[in-house]
Amino acid sequence: MTPTQVIAFLHSYSGPLHWTLARVKSATGSTPRKVGALMAIADSGQTYGSIGGGLGEAHLLAAVKQNPGLQNLQIDLRGGPNSLGICGGQMQIDLVRPSAKQLSLVMSHLNAGFPAAPIMLGFSASHELMLQPSPTLVIAGLGHCGVALAELARGLGYLVFGHDDRADVLCLPPSCEYTNSWEALLPRLEAHVRPNVVLLTRSNALDVEALQHLYAWGAARCGTLNWVSAFGYLGMMGSQRRIRSVQNELAFDLAGVHAPVGLQIGAETPMEIAVSIVAALIAEKSGDSN
Repeated sequence: MTPTQVIAFLHSYSGPLHWTLARVKSATGSTPRKVGALMAIADSGQTYGSIGGGLGEAHLLAAVKQNPGLQNLQIDLRGGPNSLGICGGQMQIDLVRPSAKQLSLVMSHLNAGFPAAPIMLGFSASHELMLQPSPTLVIAGLGHCGVALAELARGLGYLVFGHDDRADVLCLPPSCEYTNSWEALLPRLEAHVRPNVVLLTRSNALDVEALQHLYAWGAARCGTLNWVSAFGYLGMMGSQRRIRSVQNELAFDLAGVHAPVGLQIGAETPMEIAVSIVAALIAEKSGDSN
């Protein structure tokens, strides 16, 4: 789970349990999770999210159960006599018990598309890594591959918008906002920083229409030469022949558009194709898109 998913879960939780938030404050060497990873721990032992699993996480759960007011914990994974694992590193975990008011304030920032400082949840000011809003993914074309991608992306914490010209699209995934109008969709993206867009349409004409709208939206933000940089990732499904055909219909260059979309892993089924696309999104975000 992403930190934003953990916060959203706690904010929506209406049961009787009280929760502790555990956040990776620092990490040195090889560790299963890095700075900013977030995990919610109920007084009953129920959890949501993870700081890495294994003996290290089990040690954290036992420590919180013994002392619900615990504020910090060191987890040693260097493989020594008192080590909790052999990953090779260490993690410093800070813990707080946020109030409903604090959770609501953070969610209001994230839902509006703004980062939120961990100090708003009660963490120390030394937690400099901000909590980020959910990344945005626009899927144009909600056929088999589009629906599979929406389902996978939602599970990974993406805010998903779907576009399809058909009124009888396949069964839409839950929590996927749908429209058949680019004029209605693009204004919804104003507050979202560098949304990701994937074109999985069923025809060249639909790709051309989508790209014309996306070009205008991107050019208004980054200029006509750098319009693609308005998006975190912009990709289009199709063969090289189809891509060339679409390019011939446009008055602007598609340089920077990932086509064919996704990582080339030999994907064939809709869910395999969805995995290849999400892998490309992750690689692009991490700066390792080669």
